[in-house]
Amino acid sequence: MRQVIIGETVKRDREAEFAASGSLAELVDRWEGAWVDTESMLSKLSSAQLLEIRTVPRRPEFASITVQWIVLHLISHYATHLGHVQLTAQLWDQRRS
Repeated sequence: MRQVIIGETVKRDREAEFAASGSLAELVDRWEGAWVDTESMLSKLSSAQLLEIRTVPRRPEFASITVQWIVLHLISHYATHLGHVQLTAQLWDQRRS
């Protein structure tokens, strides 16, 4: 997101992104830190910047889209992942019963 919206170079380790480590408190702290970072980045965008056109690397179906569209798409994508978290918690609770 940062790379496409604000042009910041982001080094990713996709494998590590799908592995949880640390205590629950540490995971919550990382989650909240990501929210603060995202909110800070998005709050600095002007109306004009939201209408700027971007191309998402390695995603030809996302060529020539606005920053606003990207933000809305990410909100939708986030909702899907939040559903995954909720279902996982329910399965975990059932297993412990």
